[in-house]
Amino acid sequence: MRIDHVAIAVNNVDQALKNYEKLMRVDKVHIESVANEKVKVAILELQDTRIELMEWNLLLRTVQLINFFCKTEKDYITSPLLQTI
Repeated sequence: MRIDHVAIAVNNVDQALKNYEKLMRVDKVHIESVANEKVKVAILELQDTRIELMEWNLLLRTVQLINFFCKTEKDYITSPLLQTI
């Protein structure tokens, strides 16, 4: 059994990438952005696995998670967390 990949949430992909490249032997790096989700991903190819560093807009992600866990539109609108955003 082997691990295919590990995904790690980071505040800044560019800075995290520099740190990981210093610590590990990275064979190849692929960077992509998913515009509709406001996510930037750096995929580090290692000898037999991958590390994915993911950076996203925290406010947008918080709203997405609230929307996912709320059952009705009323719950979404009256959520205390949303009222503070």
